[in-house]
Amino acid sequence: MCPRLRRAGALYAVAGKQRSDCSCTITFMNTQYRLQLEALFALSETLATMADLKVAFQGGTCLHLCHGSPRFSEDLDFLAAGNLAELDQAMAQIANTVSKKMEAQGFKPVLLAGRGGKRTADGMPHNPRLYQLVMAGARPDLPAIRVRVEFMGVLDPQLARYSSEMRAPLLDGMRASVMAELPSGSLAAIEADKVVALALRRAPKARDVFDLGWIGHQRAGEARALKTLEASRSMYGDAPGLRSILTRASERLAAFTPQAIADEIHDFLPKALTPAYAESLKSEAGAILRQYRTLLDRLEQSHDPRP
Repeated sequence: MCPRLRRAGALYAVAGKQRSDCSCTITFMNTQYRLQLEALFALSETLATMADLKVAFQGGTCLHLCHGSPRFSEDLDFLAAGNLAELDQAMAQIANTVSKKMEAQGFKPVLLAGRGGKRTADGMPHNPRLYQLVMAGARPDLPAIRVRVEFMGVLDPQLARYSSEMRAPLLDGMRASVMAELPSGSLAAIEADKVVALALRRAPKARDVFDLGWIGHQRAGEARALKTLEASRSMYGDAPGLRSILTRASERLAAFTPQAIADEIHDFLPKALTPAYAESLKSEAGAILRQYRTLLDRLEQSHDPRP
């Protein structure tokens, strides 16, 4: 967690401000969580009115809110296809809806900041399209609360190949209203995303190792498919082949020590991650990569070019 977020959490806890609908103390993180939820609810409602815009919720926040991962994540990440010009209008509508709901509960107004994008010469959308929902701090000495909303533009066939399912956020372990459902990446799809991220990020992140290991535990005994990994890889036009991705991901995984994993994600978990459990997550992530390599070996030996 960045120093700003850690300091803000402490200050909000000291402030002791009470929410209007419960007796718990507001912390920076759970206020940000509330802002995330309201944004997802508003997005679900808005998408119902925009037939030419299609999205799929993905990433660490999807894992946390829709699949029950214990790791808190700050950003809302989506794949988007169709008429991406509607995103500016959709986000303005979402910000307005979220602001009204938050203000009705005693929070500050929510403002929208961000920029759009355009399609490149080859028809691919300009990526990414970034927006921020910004709410001023409850006091002048408290920082603003921000939720970054990122849309990665893809082509319709790419989104169609991405494994998604209708899911609503979990609220205190219980599923929210079906009215709040969004197309969300399946565990298999997000697992593949995390393999690609571990390989292609400018700098490797321990959160990808944690997420891979956690997903592996949830998918124990399930078969894996190269077409799922290829669907994630294909989102990046200049990405290397599957063999290179798996090799790079394995090299980066090997460089992480259990203590480094535990230290890096300490502030994003409800309780400390022990080195022993971090080691089990790393081991599970390694097992996933080996399974994909085995599938790729069999494919290449069969001389079948299709994943």
